[in-house]
Amino acid sequence: MINLHDLVELHHLKRIAEGNGRPFDVSQVEEDFLAFSNYTPRKALHVKLPKLYAVAGDKTTQLLSALQTLGIQPDAPPSAIDISGAFDPAIRSDAILFLSPQQYEADHSSSARSSLDPLLEKIYTEGVSLLRDFTLHEALIGRVQALRGTLALDEVRLFPDRFVSGPYQLSVELDTPDQTVSHFRALASTFTHLHQDPSHFLLDPQKVEEVTQKTIALRRKLGSLSRYETPTTQTFQASVDHCVVRTPSNTLFYLYLPNSNHNILVYFGEPPFDNLPSNLTVFSGHEHQTTLLSLAELGVYEASSAILEQRINALTQLCDNASRGLRQPLEETYPHIQHLLSTLQDIYEPFQHMANPEIRTNYAIKQAPELLEFMICPASSSPTVHELLPRLSWNDALRTYHNPRKFIPLFQRAGEETQRAFLRQLSSSIHFNNQQNQDVNLWLYRNHANVCQEEGLEFNVY
Repeated sequence: MINLHDLVELHHLKRIAEGNGRPFDVSQVEEDFLAFSNYTPRKALHVKLPKLYAVAGDKTTQLLSALQTLGIQPDAPPSAIDISGAFDPAIRSDAILFLSPQQYEADHSSSARSSLDPLLEKIYTEGVSLLRDFTLHEALIGRVQALRGTLALDEVRLFPDRFVSGPYQLSVELDTPDQTVSHFRALASTFTHLHQDPSHFLLDPQKVEEVTQKTIALRRKLGSLSRYETPTTQTFQASVDHCVVRTPSNTLFYLYLPNSNHNILVYFGEPPFDNLPSNLTVFSGHEHQTTLLSLAELGVYEASSAILEQRINALTQLCDNASRGLRQPLEETYPHIQHLLSTLQDIYEPFQHMANPEIRTNYAIKQAPELLEFMICPASSSPTVHELLPRLSWNDALRTYHNPRKFIPLFQRAGEETQRAFLRQLSSSIHFNNQQNQDVNLWLYRNHANVCQEEGLEFNVY
């Protein structure tokens, strides 16, 4: 069912196609970008074709059984899966699945799942025997739970007073659809106790029969049990400073700043809490300008003279390209672009002499809010923080483009002319590499390559 917000978005896209007024609440700078984009070279969408783990034969049967247990019903049997068992962006973000240790060589099918990397590293290093032995006959599956201490993050709204400051944990318990790992470990534990007190065990015929039946059942399924190494654990946990929780109604970016012991939440969608936790600072992602400013003040993002220089060089090149196709000076035809460029150049002069990152950031956040995006970069290498930045862009088209859960359904429901108009808007908005969205680019390449190329969007596939 299409909700009211989606109808508004579709109406905006339709107005682009019809040319009736401004489709988005955009600044004059955005309008100038859109207008002079016709004079710039064709844009390229970067597409990295993910390396996946091929699935065939018995592995297909194991995969379908595992997906059924997870409650996932694909339209067709997947022919390949990624490092965590995903094969489609629509798969639940908390579900992971392993058919072989060789999945470690695969990529992520969706960059949105890269936040699972610390947990996956734990599984592939500490669960070597588990993956090696038990994926011979069945898949290993689990649901990832994000925690703050002992409190699940999807339960913070129910128990806001229980949220305490600190890093987050990603936790998962792996087992087969038939719980073979649990049965094997329980049997191994029984034999350990048997060796410790054999007379007590042998005097209990019922226990002897019970253990015998369990052993026979496992042997029928696994073959020789002596070939299997008893897993020391089937639960894996990784401590992280950043994580993402996705629900049907919102997307929640949880951040932790260890230097200040500060927990932050940026949400998109419905407000997640009726009562705010006292130890969690909450920002709305829809209030993009003020939220980005606050995150820079808190140290999630920092100002960079190198980033500002790159932006100035890129904008200068865009203006030069556009000027060649104009009959009058650029500053007369597109004054807002020229004003943006000259303002950034003025800011860059003092930037070069500010060696202290904190002073540079304080200077940046005092500028106009829409200029901040041209000067900052993530203060950490976290993929979650990188993913969040373009979703707080001042450019509405970019914000939609960097939200695949929103972009893809809207694009699918729009008519062809509306799709073309939105692609033109997108083409005029993407100017820097960090504005590229791998998930959307891959989806467009696989499903709408022709119309993208007709509207000036090439694909740089690698």
